[in-house]
Amino acid sequence: MVIILVFLFLAPLSLPKEREYFFDEQAALSYLKALASDSMEGRESGQPGGVKAEEYIAAKFREWGLKPAGDNGTFFQNLTLEHRHPIFFAG
Repeated sequence: MVIILVFLFLAPLSLPKEREYFFDEQAALSYLKALASDSMEGRESGQPGGVKAEEYIAAKFREWGLKPAGDNGTFFQNLTLEHRHPIFFAG
C-alpha cells in the first residue's frame, strides 16, 4: 500500500513537461489567405495550383518541426479515389 502511495506521488515528477501551445489568429489568417490566393490557381487536386498548395502545407509542417508520416518519409500519401457522376433521368 505504501509503495502504491509513493508511486502515485512521485509518478507526476517523472512525466515529461507539457508544452504550452497557443493559437495565433494572425498567423492562421495568413496561412488561409495564402492557400486561398489566386497564386494557388484554385488548388484542384493534381493540377499545378494543387501541387503548390501541397508544397506550401508540407513546408509549414517542416517549419513547425512535425515528423513526416507519409509515403517514403514524406508528408504526402498517394491514394486513389473513385469518382462517379450521378445519372439523372428526366421525365
